[in-house]
Amino acid sequence: MERRHAIIGLSLADMGVKPMLAFEQFDREGGGALRKYLAAGNTSADGVADAVRFDREGLQSIGSARLAALRLDDAWSAAREATLRSVIQDNHCNALPEHLLPGMAAAQRVRDATLAESLLDSGPDGAVLIAGNGHVRRDLGASFKPRGRT
Repeated sequence: MERRHAIIGLSLADMGVKPMLAFEQFDREGGGALRKYLAAGNTSADGVADAVRFDREGLQSIGSARLAALRLDDAWSAAREATLRSVIQDNHCNALPEHLLPGMAAAQRVRDATLAESLLDSGPDGAVLIAGNGHVRRDLGASFKPRGRT
C-alpha cells in the first residue's frame, strides 16, 4: 500500500468512518483468511497469495452461472472492447502477442464487475478501492455500471 493510501485510510478513521477496503488483487471471500494470515505475523507475497487462494487458473475457475450473473455484456460494445484491449496493450509496453488480448480483456472485465459488486454492497460507510488505473476508469473499469445498479 502506498503512503497516500495509508493517509486516506487514517483520515477516514479519524472521522469515525470505517469504509470497506477493496483491493483489486483480492476477492472478498479471501478477507478472513488474509486477516488470519497477517495476524500470525506472516508477510510473504507467496503466502498472501496462497492464503487468499489467489486465482492462478484464470477465467476457467469461474463458473458459467457466475459469469452470467455478472451480466458482462450489458451495455458493452465493440468500441469499448477495442478501447480496453488497446489500454491493456499500452499498459504492457505494446509487447503482448495479439492473441492474448481477448482473454486478458475478459479477465479484466470480470475483475472489474466483481469489484463493482463489492463496492456497491459495501454498507453505510462506503468503500475505498485500491486498484490500478485501468480498473478505476469511468468508461471501462469498476465504476462502469452496466448492470443497472447505482
